[in-house]
Amino acid sequence: MHLEDIAPGQVLEGIAPGGLAWVIAAHPLGADACAVLYRNACGLLGERLLRRQHERLVRVPARQRPWAFDADGQAFRQAAIECLQVGPDAGRNLPDAACRVLQRGALLLDPSRNGLSPELLLLAVSSRPGPGEGPASRRFACLAVHPPGEDISMPDPPFHRVQSINAADRSVLHEALAPLLANRRIRDRALAFLAHQLDAAAPHPVWTPPVIVGAAVVVSPDLIRWLRQPGDAGPARRTPPRQAEG
Repeated sequence: MHLEDIAPGQVLEGIAPGGLAWVIAAHPLGADACAVLYRNACGLLGERLLRRQHERLVRVPARQRPWAFDADGQAFRQAAIECLQVGPDAGRNLPDAACRVLQRGALLLDPSRNGLSPELLLLAVSSRPGPGEGPASRRFACLAVHPPGEDISMPDPPFHRVQSINAADRSVLHEALAPLLANRRIRDRALAFLAHQLDAAAPHPVWTPPVIVGAAVVVSPDLIRWLRQPGDAGPARRTPPRQAEG
């Protein structure tokens, strides 16, 4: 991408370290340089001086990278709680370590859940400019996709009650839920849903396009037992979790 093509409102790769960046402002500095003010996927402000040699690195992302879903469950839980507590307070930023954990994704256990259907939780952030020269405000939201890909809602975040999953069960879940974990259409639908909710709630001032900063799959003890011993009575006789088409 040419330096002259970088403009406010774009979401680009190659500007923020290791992720996407919302361009807030782009100021040309002579013929071969551009100062870019941006906000990264976790809501942190940054600034970068781009020169002609950087043009080959800056691009519009065709698709966001899939999550690995391999972060430590407890670390993800704490980072998600902190993320949602930041709210619109522009004076607070998430630590880089918390951002990296959220971006990896995690598998989590909810002991209060029943049945075999997993639930995909997505953490998203959007921002809007402050009045005059004031700081931007941010809005973090938690979206639930259940059954996978069919229904999207914005429930009360469950992160205070979810738990880590041991390594052996994570391996089993990764294999069983591979189609769900790789499904990028779910991400696209969730972003469109959140953008619509933001526009409907407060069309002015305009919020930036939402970006998903983290994802977790929450499962029930029933599902883990069924995957471990599918011949057992009870949950084993029910239909296994459906996977949305990717």
